[in-house]
Amino acid sequence: MTRHPGRALVAGVVAAVAAIVVSAAAEVGAQDPGSPQEVALAFESQVDDVSTQQLQDNALATLADPRGWTRSGFTFKADDASPYRVILAEPAAVDLLCAPIKTGGTLSCQNGNTVVLNADRWRTGVEGWSGEIDAFRQFEVNHAVGHLIGQFHPANRCPKAGEPEAVMASQTTGLEGCRPNAW
Repeated sequence: MTRHPGRALVAGVVAAVAAIVVSAAAEVGAQDPGSPQEVALAFESQVDDVSTQQLQDNALATLADPRGWTRSGFTFKADDASPYRVILAEPAAVDLLCAPIKTGGTLSCQNGNTVVLNADRWRTGVEGWSGEIDAFRQFEVNHAVGHLIGQFHPANRCPKAGEPEAVMASQTTGLEGCRPNAW
């Protein structure tokens, strides 16, 4: 049965998703993932150098990775009819699609049923990100879709300097001594 994210979904999986913020390097013990949730997403690239198919393939591969949201019982599939969208756009379009959220031409966002990824960041990452660009793209997808499924920025950063940052932390605005982490 396909279910779409919403208030009931968020309420049902908050406890299970909390475990996701652990680092990719740390192994998490057995956890109760709750009821499996399949989330349908429609994809759209509005940029010339990345096709919609490339965006979809990259995002679905990231979202299916066993280090990510699947650990909390989420699965994702492409469905052009889904009201939940992932859009890759140029900064000016991101600003418009994210309004009233202020992205300043640099941030990505989740606005209602839509995740909007900033194409400049998709291409080059951010200053201070010491990982590979593919890992940054994985972070960008996991973080923004994490908001779509009801996750927020954590109050605390990584437990101590040098450890991997939580995927839901605002890693694009600075790592504050933590290591970049897509998972």
